[in-house]
Amino acid sequence: MLPGPARRQVALLLVVGALAGCAGGDERGGARPDEIRWLERLAAWQRQTGDAGADADEVYLAILGGDDRLRGRIDEVLNPIRECSKRLREDVGEVPTSRFEAGYALIGRACKQIDRANTEGAELMTRAGRLIEARLTANRPLPRLGGTSEESRVEPLFSKIGSELARKKVEVRCWSESEWPRVVGEWGAYIGTNDIGAFAQPSSDRTSLAPETCRALVDLAYEHERPERGDALDEVAYAVGVLAHESEHLLSPPASEAETECYGMQEIRRVARRLGADAAYANRLATRYWFEIYPSEPADYRSGECVDGQSLDAHPESPVWP
Repeated sequence: MLPGPARRQVALLLVVGALAGCAGGDERGGARPDEIRWLERLAAWQRQTGDAGADADEVYLAILGGDDRLRGRIDEVLNPIRECSKRLREDVGEVPTSRFEAGYALIGRACKQIDRANTEGAELMTRAGRLIEARLTANRPLPRLGGTSEESRVEPLFSKIGSELARKKVEVRCWSESEWPRVVGEWGAYIGTNDIGAFAQPSSDRTSLAPETCRALVDLAYEHERPERGDALDEVAYAVGVLAHESEHLLSPPASEAETECYGMQEIRRVARRLGADAAYANRLATRYWFEIYPSEPADYRSGECVDGQSLDAHPESPVWP
């Protein structure tokens, strides 16, 4: 079986791929191109390191289960973990500016601890993630501002609704048209994806929404618009679903996208009512989402268990769906 230090190394490495959000920072100009490229390299390193940890964990559990055939893979799967510091230097490289310097230095310290199978590495890695994310535009201070606005802001009503769904105090951030590209550009580089319409940061209890999503929610809540058909209806249903979905991420961070989407979709009626819709219109939005939006979502956002009476039905005793 794998020795205790190796098991701890696996656990530490799994932390790397799930660094969570943190408040702070005021970088309104956004990251420079060389910083974006560095964040992309860091994201790739996180994924590869996380994969290595997962491989080592799989081998470890298989050996514990009596499968001695995998003993020969121990060194193979542990080498990327043992070379944390070396891979960080070679694959990521020095940070190009002082903006992320403190976070990078902590990652280096964490790697040294991981190299030595020291459990202090986990704490250092988490702190490093917070330092880096604190310098992203997504975490800059914003004013609290409700009603119709095109400014980047913390939206009080949406935050209150998100808090109710997440069962704790959360912050919903609406971004301006001019600032959103910087927000998603940096965040996408950091997490390794360009497909972002909204995102949640569980450790800081924050959600960031695209301008068009906030606009649809504002029109529903403050302008009292109630489109009845076509794309306009889809836009409102989608926006309400996004607010519910991201709130579910804050409630249950470990849940898969399919689980989060299914449970969020079942909150659309509740969210719509809290945004001022009557019961009939809230039902219309939920039904529209189920029939028109959910079927066209990516495969990893859907599940065969997300149907009335199956395992992802949050209220199996109720005939109402979703």
